[in-house]
Amino acid sequence: MGRKWLRTGQGKEWLEAHEMPNNPFFAPDRECSSDDPRPVLEFSTLRDNDIITDSLLTIKGIINVTKGDFTGWRLEYGVGNDPSEWIILTQGTNKFENADTIYTWDLKDVIGDRLTLRIYLMNGEEFYAEKRVFLTINLPTPTPSQTPTPTLTPTLFPSTVTPTDTLFPVMPTDTLTPTPSETPTETPTTAAP
Repeated sequence: MGRKWLRTGQGKEWLEAHEMPNNPFFAPDRECSSDDPRPVLEFSTLRDNDIITDSLLTIKGIINVTKGDFTGWRLEYGVGNDPSEWIILTQGTNKFENADTIYTWDLKDVIGDRLTLRIYLMNGEEFYAEKRVFLTINLPTPTPSQTPTPTLTPTLFPSTVTPTDTLFPVMPTDTLTPTPSETPTETPTTAAP
């Protein structure tokens, strides 16, 4: 009866007022047996505290339920070791029974150097399972590519200039021609007797 009440409006308000999850998970009424479905979630190529130095991260793993099924899964990440928000990278309803590529993630725009990656498996609204891995992102700082600077070659002369050409055009100048002037003539001097 208590389980049903927690799913009502009043029950959900009570859970929220006590800072408890709105969708609580209840322990089974009986012990688990070997015939019960079991989630199998695995990050095949990642371990806790791996340092990632390549901007392309191939995430391989297993998403499966033995002796059962599930309704869907999400691959998500959050910043820090205990994220308050999760960002979905990809999702699906297919199984990965053997280690296979789930997603290839380009990390170049990711903010933060400590991330949590998780596979979140759902079976209806009440049941879920998750697997987390904690990663340190240490990508090399990209080297800015240099833009080639155009080289200016000063050109004083056009390419068709020959040594006999002059740099400046020769302008005709007035030539000064002396004007005739009267040339004084010598006056004969006579000697006095």
